[in-house]
Amino acid sequence: MTEYFLSHILVICEEWLESGKLQRVVLVIMSKATGEVLQRWNFSIETDSKVVEKGVSREKSDKEIMREIQAIMRQIASSITYLPCLDDSYIAVPFTWIESDHKLIANPQMVKLHSFDTKVSQEG
Repeated sequence: MTEYFLSHILVICEEWLESGKLQRVVLVIMSKATGEVLQRWNFSIETDSKVVEKGVSREKSDKEIMREIQAIMRQIASSITYLPCLDDSYIAVPFTWIESDHKLIANPQMVKLHSFDTKVSQEG
């Protein structure tokens, strides 16, 4: 169920990214019991308009892109020490998305992650 949900989300995000319509992805982790926002991840995406218009990707190796993504993953993993502990071991994911407010966190701790550049866009 979760795998289907995530693959569906990624297909939609890929379509939006390739058409230049995706500017930001926000991932919010909330407590179902209290509605408290536990974590909020904001990913800004800058699409290269030349790539979108012409359909030609920039010259960048997949290995180089993977190296940049791995650096971000290491940075996220190292931030575990100050993220709140999530106690739920299993959370069922619904099949539909809902529109919501911004789900901001009061007095947040913010960490600027490294950005990475793909052949189509720059995430950061």
